[in-house]
Amino acid sequence: MTGFITYITLCIQLFLIIFTINSAEWQKEEKRRIIGISIFIDLELALECITTIQNVIDGNLIDFIKAIELIIPLIAIVMCITMIKIEDMLQGRNIFILIEMFAFVILTMVIQVAIKKVIASGLIMAIVFLKFMLYYATLKYETDSLTRVLSRAAYESALKNLNYETFILIFDLNDFKKINDNYGHQAGDIILQKVGMVLKRTYKKNGYCYRIGGDEFAVILKRGKKLELVRKIEKYDDSKGLECLKMNMLEQVKEEQKSEPLFPNIAIGGSTYIPGRKGISEAVKEAIKAADDDMYREKAKMKR
Repeated sequence: MTGFITYITLCIQLFLIIFTINSAEWQKEEKRRIIGISIFIDLELALECITTIQNVIDGNLIDFIKAIELIIPLIAIVMCITMIKIEDMLQGRNIFILIEMFAFVILTMVIQVAIKKVIASGLIMAIVFLKFMLYYATLKYETDSLTRVLSRAAYESALKNLNYETFILIFDLNDFKKINDNYGHQAGDIILQKVGMVLKRTYKKNGYCYRIGGDEFAVILKRGKKLELVRKIEKYDDSKGLECLKMNMLEQVKEEQKSEPLFPNIAIGGSTYIPGRKGISEAVKEAIKAADDDMYREKAKMKR
């Protein structure tokens, strides 16, 4: 049994190391950290194997192995806590992965305490670490690296699976090119980051925030939030619901402009999305076009 566990653990760690080395998106510091944890897990695994040769172990080595076995679940818990912090960027989209990992680690520790024996902690840590890396890879793929909101890829994925009635909002920064031309791209990047923060501050509780282009952003309300919003409005008026959502952002923009003179005005368009008989893709196209048209009308008004 020990040989089988060793084999599985080594396979997982080998996969993680190869995956990390071949990753073009991850930085050197991230790669060193991942490979370092893999080596640590292999060290613990080697010590587990040594424990099977009882006549070779002295008291000091047994104490050392017990200390390593104690560190293993602690590292897993630290990784879970780290994931909670970075989950802010995914805006709760993959929270079920965190719950699963926490449950896995806690259940394992409870079992080990109950039977007073550490069971294959190297394999347990390898599995938790594998889940962590898959989660982190998802984070890198679905998060816009500059603004820390969800990426265009995440936006397109959401639209393909949008099977509930909701509001879609499209945002465009007015005269953003002038900021880049007059103050440089670094200043433009800072403004984009601030727009991302304002967007999440305004809509994160009720919707998912995306950067869908250079200076274009979008928000899709979460399941059930549209109905929750229009229930507060007389006659369940969708247009008033959209106006309310727009005003929330415009108020935040005015507040931000008090401390940041370069913060631009933002044109906001919105539409109601209802999955219809035409299928999700056609319904999405109609909703996006309606939101875009609304946004361009707002943009034209601002330039008058």
